Amino acid sequence: AEEYQTRLESEKVDEREILQARARVAEAEQELVAMKGAIMLADMRKQEAEHRVREGARRAHDLTEQIAKAETSYFKAEARIERKLRGVETALSGVSSRALDHSADLQARCHALQEHNAILEQLVAALQAD
Repeated sequence: AEEYQTRLESEKVDEREILQARARVAEAEQELVAMKGAIMLADMRKQEAEHRVREGARRAHDLTEQIAKAETSYFKAEARIERKLRGVETALSGVSSRALDHSADLQARCHALQEHNAILEQLVAALQAD
């Protein structure tokens, strides 16, 4: 009977240990499920971040191309403006030269008119004296 009692107690101890072990296994399985969920969530976030990086790189590439096109347009426009400016400068130089020539011609005419007026004044004075 004593042996039977010892055996029953031993079986109860073994049963408690088995139940405790099963509880630890269940707890470990829950932790494993939680870790798998955390890993899946981290992986999803990683994929989203990688997608955002790819999108950012694509946008940066597109913007770089747009900047290059804008720079090309700017330099072409600048060259056109410089050509037009040189044309305007050339035209202004011609106008200025003609204006100076015209001014010199007007000054010569003015001087000739002054001489003519002086002669007319002398004639008027001589006619008045007679």
